[in-house]
Amino acid sequence: MLEAASRISSFAGLVLLIAFAWAPDVSGQKPMGQDSLRMDVQWAEMPDSLLPGLEIELEAGGCVFHPSDSIEFSLLKGSSISVWARYDGGRLQFDHSLSRFQDTVYCTLGCDMLGCVMNMGSDTLRFLWRSQGAGCFPAVRDHEVERVLRDALSEPFESKRLARLQPWMMEQCLTLEQLRRCAAAFDDEERKLQLLRDASCTTPSHLHELGTVFASQRYRDRFLEWVQSRR
Repeated sequence: MLEAASRISSFAGLVLLIAFAWAPDVSGQKPMGQDSLRMDVQWAEMPDSLLPGLEIELEAGGCVFHPSDSIEFSLLKGSSISVWARYDGGRLQFDHSLSRFQDTVYCTLGCDMLGCVMNMGSDTLRFLWRSQGAGCFPAVRDHEVERVLRDALSEPFESKRLARLQPWMMEQCLTLEQLRRCAAAFDDEERKLQLLRDASCTTPSHLHELGTVFASQRYRDRFLEWVQSRR
């Protein structure tokens, strides 16, 4: 996802200003309707001495943007923005759903030595850096997981469902919650175990938490033994 051409090593910290407001489109046309927001993203460069090698992406409305981009477009209320960032000392990723009720939303996003801080009105959210060696990165987007799950669940037989879902998962990086949703597509405990064993997780140190997806103690123990053997 983070292409080499998009790497912005001169950005050691980042402040992102997002303004959603009623306004004509850049083409001079009227907004999409009462469910639309106007999005204006401005990136501000900061000194590069604290966060060397910083790379960052923002995804909104199905488009991916980098600090070199100037962005203005309409976005539906209730949409989510996704942010991926990493530098020489860590990495992070998060999604955030925007308001469904406000016509105008102002948001600031900054990266520092602790992670990223997002201020949106009265809400302040912090996302901490994780170790570069802690699992795979970045995770597949939630909407892509839901699309593949819908296709798999259209299969009435779990054997065909597994044949459709497993090859895709083996090529992806998934969060703990995404793995949980995929495992829930199966009643057969053996298939659940096989699916989780072949997957890559963003936080492998928390894989043991997925033991709860198994109804039987036998398979729960088998899964936890496998998790322990990976350490």
